[in-house]
Amino acid sequence: MWNVGAGWKLGEAAGNAGTVTLPKGAVLILIIAHASAGGATLQALGGPTIPVPVSTAPLVIQNHHALRQQNSATGVSVIFTGTDSYYVQYATPGNL
Repeated sequence: MWNVGAGWKLGEAAGNAGTVTLPKGAVLILIIAHASAGGATLQALGGPTIPVPVSTAPLVIQNHHALRQQNSATGVSVIFTGTDSYYVQYATPGNL
């Protein structure tokens, strides 16, 4: 489980569809997405395209480790297509 304390800054983003650009070094902690129509997807940090189920409980992807870290100039975003709501939480190393 993540402990965000000294040395980490917590960041959040929310919306309906679109792109969340993460700062370099950010670690993805939580992604939540919901869709009311078919064909909705999300893609995190250049990884595979993940379908978002239609008209069900929101899709929740929670990371309990630092393996999903943005370290390059490419693949720096979480992209939501066709969703009607999303929430992204991330931590960035640095002073509070």
